[in-house]
Amino acid sequence: MVNRILRKLTLTILIFCLISQVFAQTNLSEKELMKQKLERLLQLLPEEAAKFRSSLDMILAKQRQELASRDEITYYLLDTAVVYSVADNPCRYTYTYDEDGYNIITLIKKNQNNQWINVSFENIDYDEFKNPEIVTTKIWENNAWVNESRLSNSYFSNNLVEQAVVEVWEDEWVLVSRDSFNYFPGGAIASQHRETWDGEEWINFSNIVYIRDENELPLEIISQIWNGGSWENTSRLKYSYTNAGVNDSTYMMLWEENAWRDLYLIHNEYDNELKLTAVTDFFWMNESWSADKKEIYTYNEAGYLGVFIEQEWNEESWLNRFQSTYTYNEWGNEQSVLVENWQDNLWANYTLISWAFDVNGNALEGMVYSWQDGSWQHTQDALLNVYFDLGQNSEQFFGYSVELAYKSLIVSTPENREGMEFSIFPNPASSRFYLSVDQVDHSGSPIAIAIADLKGRVIMHNIFYSSPAVTQFEINTSHLSNGVYFVTLRSGATYSIRKMIVNR
Repeated sequence: MVNRILRKLTLTILIFCLISQVFAQTNLSEKELMKQKLERLLQLLPEEAAKFRSSLDMILAKQRQELASRDEITYYLLDTAVVYSVADNPCRYTYTYDEDGYNIITLIKKNQNNQWINVSFENIDYDEFKNPEIVTTKIWENNAWVNESRLSNSYFSNNLVEQAVVEVWEDEWVLVSRDSFNYFPGGAIASQHRETWDGEEWINFSNIVYIRDENELPLEIISQIWNGGSWENTSRLKYSYTNAGVNDSTYMMLWEENAWRDLYLIHNEYDNELKLTAVTDFFWMNESWSADKKEIYTYNEAGYLGVFIEQEWNEESWLNRFQSTYTYNEWGNEQSVLVENWQDNLWANYTLISWAFDVNGNALEGMVYSWQDGSWQHTQDALLNVYFDLGQNSEQFFGYSVELAYKSLIVSTPENREGMEFSIFPNPASSRFYLSVDQVDHSGSPIAIAIADLKGRVIMHNIFYSSPAVTQFEINTSHLSNGVYFVTLRSGATYSIRKMIVNR
C-alpha cells in the first residue's frame, strides 16, 4: 500500500510537468491532444473523484453488495496467493492476521531455481479502534530485511483520517509527504491538503476542495497546485443529479487563462429501476460538445450485468469497439468475462477471464487468456480481481493466473434482544438512512445508537431522544464504505440489533 502511495505521489509530480507539454505536440489531431490531456489529468484526481471513469466497476460492486443480506457466521480470510506472470517468476503472497481478523503482515516471495526467495514485507500496526496507524514496508537485501517506506496515520475522534505522513528509508526515516484532511459534519471529505518535505520544512504542494449538497453528495471537486506562493487551479469536476438522486452528468473543466474551460462531459442514462443503461462521453471542441465514446449496459433475467459494449464516434455514426459478456455463479460473482473486439463487422474473440470457486464462494483461481492462433492461451498479463467470502472481500493481482487459499474466522452474529422496536429504511442505504423508533415505551428516554462493521468495530455512535412528536431520526452514511453493518439501539437495559447494508 505504501509503495502505491509513493508511486502515485511521484506520478503526480511528473504529470504536472507533462501537462504543459501536451499541446506542444503539433503532429497530433486536436481530439488526440485532448485525450492525452484528459488521461494525464485523471491521474491527479482523488479516489472519490476517480469514479468519474468507473461506471462498470460501480455496477459490478453493486451486484456483489446484494449478497450482503446473508446471515453467515464464518468469515473467510485470504491465506496465500500464488501469482503467475508472463514476464516474471511466480510470486507468493502470504497473509497473517490478528485474533480479530485484521491483516497485520503481508509477505511476498518469488520462486527462483525452485526456491522461494524473500522479496518484500508489509506490516500494519493498528490503534485501539483498529484503525491502521503505521504501515511499514521492507525489502529483502543481502539476506536481511531493510526498511523501504512507512505510512503513519492519525485520526479524529470519529475515526476519520486526520493526517497521513509518508516517509522513505535512507539510513534513517526521511519525510516525503503529508496529507491533511477535513470533513463535513456527516463524515464526507471536505478537503485534502498535500505538503512535501524539502529537508527543513513542509512546503505546500496540492489542495483538493469538495463542495457538497445538503446530503453531502459532491457537487464540485476542485484541484489546485501551489505555484509561486499561491494556489493555482488545475481541474474541476462538476456533478449533477436526477430527481431520484443518481448521478446524471459529470463535467471536467480546466483552469486556463484565469477562467474555467470545459474539457470533458460524461452523461449517464438509467432505466425505470435506476439501472445504468448507457454512458456517453463528450469532448468540448469548437464551442460545442463532440461525442467521443459510448458504453451500453444490458442485464440478464437475474438483474445482473449481462453485456457491456463500448463504441466510439467517428464523426458520423457509432462504431463498435469491444463487447464484454458476463456469466455468474450461484453466489452472484462473475464466473467468466468474454471480451470480443469488432472486426470485419463481426465480434471476434480477444480475451477471456475466468474464475473457479469453492463451495463457500471463495475464488480458488483466476485466469486470463488471449485468443491466438485459434485457441485460448496464457500470453498476456492483466489485473485479476478475485472475490471471496461470498463476494464481500476482494484482492487484486497482476498476472495471467493466480491460485488462492483461505483460512476461516468464526464471528458471532450479534444477539438480538427484542427489547425495543425500530426499523431502518431505506435498506440498502446510500448516503443516509432513517431510524423509526417505537416511542411508546421509550418516549423521553435517551437512546444510544452504535454502528459496527462485520468484525465488531464500532465506527459510529450517537445519542437521541424520542418523544410522541419525534420518533424518526436521520443518520448520514456518506462516509461509510459499501458493505454490511450492524445497527444497535439501546435504551436502559434493553437493546435491539438490525442489519444494515450500505450500497452506492
